[in-house]
Amino acid sequence: MTPNEAQDLILTESREGIAYSSRMGDYGTPERFRQLIDAIHVLQKEWRGRAEVNRELLAALFVLGDQINGNAYGAVAKGLNSPDWLWKEEGLALLSEALYGIFEDHEA
Repeated sequence: MTPNEAQDLILTESREGIAYSSRMGDYGTPERFRQLIDAIHVLQKEWRGRAEVNRELLAALFVLGDQINGNAYGAVAKGLNSPDWLWKEEGLALLSEALYGIFEDHEA
């Protein structure tokens, strides 16, 4: 995946993809979730060491982390079902790790 493809995927998933559909309990598939995390890793490598980054993409990354996590934990609080994979290594923990890698500018 190229940096441009990664950016496009992140923007799409933050506006009309997983960040939006997770409000209705749809977190996509593990493969789709993994593709999003891979895109974040591509940006992490691309942005490593930069003093400035694209604010639109930074906002999209924040939305992804905030909405997906918030919606998942909100579903649990309401007793709603969510996919098992979301709570395992390939789900929320991996997303958080990838996002920390960008926000803290270190290898995830």
